[in-house]
Amino acid sequence: MKKISTYKEYKKGTGSIVFVLIIAAGILIGSVTGQALHERKCDLPLFGSFYSGFTVFGEIRDTFIYLFLFITLAFLIGLSAIGQPFALMQLLYCGMSIGCFTASMYRLYGKSAFLPVLLVVLPKAAAVTVAAVLAVRESLRSSLGLLLYYFRGDTESRQLSLKLYCIKYIVLVMLSLIFSAAAGAVMYVFGSVGRL
Repeated sequence: MKKISTYKEYKKGTGSIVFVLIIAAGILIGSVTGQALHERKCDLPLFGSFYSGFTVFGEIRDTFIYLFLFITLAFLIGLSAIGQPFALMQLLYCGMSIGCFTASMYRLYGKSAFLPVLLVVLPKAAAVTVAAVLAVRESLRSSLGLLLYYFRGDTESRQLSLKLYCIKYIVLVMLSLIFSAAAGAVMYVFGSVGRL
């Protein structure tokens, strides 16, 4: 296994495969948890507006709040030289909330949950996952850059300036607003889970 010794090598070696595996592990854990809840709902905040009744505004608000908090936490973690494990735990949580909600849907609605999950839940889960992976990727790059700078004096790690990092954060927040509006549009088109 090749040792990553510089920030530039880390940027080249950052693969989405690890991120996907972490999210998949989270989905598996969340699915088992969702099945084990028996009569209770899965309350991990991600798809909460399904439980409070159908409103397009509620869906947009809930999705944006979740993504805003997720991206902001990833941003703050990226400002720490030892934040990498915490950023990866965020991805695990994202997968857990998707798996838990989907398992709860199937447990509560049985086979009739297939169409709502396919048409409403999966597109939203895909959008949330993309935003989460982008936020965590930038957080990991920043955190590792700081770590290499503090412990090895690696000047290449300073390529990621605070100004550029803040700009990326703002872009991700705006992207999350677009994803949230898209989630609201999907809910509007396909209706609430109970009516599908």
